[in-house]
Formats: sequence, structure tokens, C-alpha cells
Amino acid sequence: MKNLFLKIKFNIYSNKGARLQTADLKKAEKYFLLMDEVLKRLLNNFNCIKIKCNKKIYELPVTFTSRYFRPFFKMATHGKIKEANADDTYAIDFDIPINSEVKSVSDGIITAINKNAVYGKNDPSLAGKDSYIYIFNKNENKIYCYRHVKPLPEINLNCDIQKNQILGHVDNSGYSITPHLHFVIYKINNGNYYKLKSQKIKLLFQ
Repeated sequence: MKNLFLKIKFNIYSNKGARLQTADLKKAEKYFLLMDEVLKRLLNNFNCIKIKCNKKIYELPVTFTSRYFRPFFKMATHGKIKEANADDTYAIDFDIPINSEVKSVSDGIITAINKNAVYGKNDPSLAGKDSYIYIFNKNENKIYCYRHVKPLPEINLNCDIQKNQILGHVDNSGYSITPHLHFVIYKINNGNYYKLKSQKIKLLFQ
């Protein structure tokens, strides 16, 4: 019961932080600190954190330290992106220290990558100008999206990627207030306007 209560509190603080981050970062920071405190208590009771999507369990796409780890669901800036034919409603922003490692949660091939990003700030005109990697898993008909990540030099278009392979490091590029990884699991819906449809993801404490 105690762990359930802590998880509920963690989700409440995450939701409030997500709503406030782009509107009033100073107010949002109150909830960031509350998340940090609850997470410390949760990690005293669980060995690890994973993510779950459509009954499949994955390792986290980021390596986090004891400094902070703040997953935000349903950010105000997430939604349907017409120019990309993508629905990012269920994207997660993992706010973690800059230069944290980013690793692939799945095998696949890189179908899109950007290494020429601009430095980030809270400016919607910079949307799409961040560094990113998109990995397509043909067997699953899914695309795994990693944005605001500086790719390693050897990570390039059409590279074959293995599960748990290091892709790069978290940066603060494009439309970005703080260093974070924008992570999405897309199901490909051919024939629909929003060809890339984000899938619901939730945290698992194990």
C-alpha cells in the first residue's frame, strides 16, 4: 500500500510539472524537487525502473544518475504534429542531466537522423531543429524515436542497431527548456494522415 501511494504521488507531481514546465519553469521546479524526493523513497523499495508498452517490457532508453530522473507524460507541447504526420500525444520527456547516455530499447535500422542541431531554448520556432534518431523495427512495425540526443560519430543513416546499443548523449537542442530525451514508440498506420501514432507508455518499478 505504501509503494502504491508513492507511485501515485510520483505521477501527480510528474503531471503537474509537465503542465507547468513550458508556462512557468520556476513553479514547475517545486514539483521537480518533490519528484526527486519520492523517487529516492521508491528506489529504496525497488531494484530498477523499466517501461511498458502494449504488454511489452523494455529497459529505460536513458542511463540516469542519482542527481535526478524526471519522466514527464503528456507535455503541453506534445500532440499532433502535422508537418511530420505524427501523433506525439503519448511521448515521454525524460528530464535528466546533460550528456546522460541514451541507448536503444530495440533492434532496428536508422531511418532518420539529424546531427546538425541548433542550441535549444523555449522557442516554438526551433521545433524540429533538435538532434534526433529514428529507428525502425520491421518485425514489430514500430519506430522508436529519440530526440534531443547528440548521436555518436559512428551512428548514421541506415546503420543497423542492436538492443541496448549506446546511441549518443542527451543534449539541449531545438525547442527545449532543459536537457532531456524526448522518447516515443510509434505504431505505423499506413494510409492515415497521422502515419506515426504514439503508443501509451508507463513506468514500471520492479
